[in-house]
Amino acid sequence: MALSQITQHALAVYESVDLNNSDWLTAREIAESTGIAARTVRHHCHQLAELGVFTCLTTFGGFRYRIAEQPPAELVEQLEMAKSVLGTKLKQEV
Repeated sequence: MALSQITQHALAVYESVDLNNSDWLTAREIAESTGIAARTVRHHCHQLAELGVFTCLTTFGGFRYRIAEQPPAELVEQLEMAKSVLGTKLKQEV
């Protein structure tokens, strides 16, 4: 994933999972914390899992995600750089 391919939605999904890395999160939980449609979250989770950034656990009724034990350093570096450029899309708690 090149820096030019990282969208605000993908970045928000990554950040949400990274902030809650001790938990296995569903796409619905990530969608609720980011304000992004669950369908879009599932897409980005699938992409990030294929790239080795997320670990995916298949459970009855769906999938759960968290940051991989050893995600590719280059991809994490690109995501962190994108975070500084694009900011975040996480919902602000009021």
